[in-house]
Amino acid sequence: MTSAKKIRLMSLFILVGFISGLFFAATKVHHGYPYATFLFKPGARFNDFYGMLPSIKTFSYCLSPIYYFPLTFWLLYPLTLFHSSHHAFYIYSALFCTYSYFFMMINTNSYQHEFNRIERHINLIILTFLSFPMLYCLDRGNLESLLFIFLSLSISCFYYKRYYWSSLFLAVAICFKFYPVVFLVLFLKEKRFKEFFTCIALTGILTFLALASLHGGIIDNIKCFLASDSGVAYESALLAGVRQSGTIMAPIKVVLLHFISLHGSVDTAVFKHYLFIIVPYYNIASVLLSGLLALYILFFEKTFWKQVSILTMMTILFPAMSYDYKFIHLLIPFVLFAAAPSEKAIFGKIYLILFAILFIPKNYYLKQFTLLNYPIEPEDLTISICVFIDVFVMCGFIGLIIFERWYQYKTLIKENNNFVNKQ
Repeated sequence: MTSAKKIRLMSLFILVGFISGLFFAATKVHHGYPYATFLFKPGARFNDFYGMLPSIKTFSYCLSPIYYFPLTFWLLYPLTLFHSSHHAFYIYSALFCTYSYFFMMINTNSYQHEFNRIERHINLIILTFLSFPMLYCLDRGNLESLLFIFLSLSISCFYYKRYYWSSLFLAVAICFKFYPVVFLVLFLKEKRFKEFFTCIALTGILTFLALASLHGGIIDNIKCFLASDSGVAYESALLAGVRQSGTIMAPIKVVLLHFISLHGSVDTAVFKHYLFIIVPYYNIASVLLSGLLALYILFFEKTFWKQVSILTMMTILFPAMSYDYKFIHLLIPFVLFAAAPSEKAIFGKIYLILFAILFIPKNYYLKQFTLLNYPIEPEDLTISICVFIDVFVMCGFIGLIIFERWYQYKTLIKENNNFVNKQ
């Protein structure tokens, strides 16, 4: 399958998925939220951005802690200088949209001759602006959009063998949220040890300098930074995420809710009790699986887009909380997949279909559980099929990559044996 065909088919899948999502939401409009939209609550639109901006203005972890790393204050502080928070949001969204479009355009330049000019830009507009991850990021105004910029720059630089630039952008991404640290595996894979340690050192230096520059002094800010990821906010986030989430923990929570609700409504405390028994074991299993997949990449997987796909899906699947805006990062392995040489036909088609499923709305609802004294919106317990489909698709995607590598290995052994026998 040619690169142009991959782009055309993906554009078609996304367009059909987008129209289907709009149609389904329109038929459910009289049911209200969450049935009448495949995005988040309309009344809370852009709240992730507007809710974060006042905290950034304080320029201190202690005055107003945020659940991001210290460099976030520096990256977003220029937006607080605008007279209106709406103007700041427009600038932020325009930057994200413009970058995303040029990211897609630049990474498809190598086969642009396979399209006419109008067709190419129509496909790019559909891929960039009608995909579910992009729509969800814009709807929430979430800062994952900014992380996407730095992470995609890092992967692009790595692809073009600009390793020091790649390590710099990755360090900034890690200073924003910690989970991009898994992409350091790529430097180990290529034996780029200088860049590996450069990235680690830059992360430490940037984090220290950011903490030292915040109001209140470095010692107090370090204490507040270390305490900011615990407590009520963590518990609330862990209780949530059974409606729009890509983590393996989401279907586990759905199953738990099902069994504790068999005899009617129960108190949230019961759910929390069983959930916090499961979480430590889940975290251990996630670390072990992450380690095994990292070893697989280091010693077996040779194809770059597949390495990036596994690492990206790890960052979505394994955290205890993982919301749908994180799917924006899947655009990175997709553009690498589109540009890659043709696969064995059957594998290439399956990968394309799996990517397409992840890029279209699937928030079609099954049932709503009831928990007494639930601290978040009751609609949060409305179960969507997407929490099952997305996890199944990403696990299947990783499994297919590993199976294809095994298949290629077996085929190579067989061909070598046939060659030896003929000699």
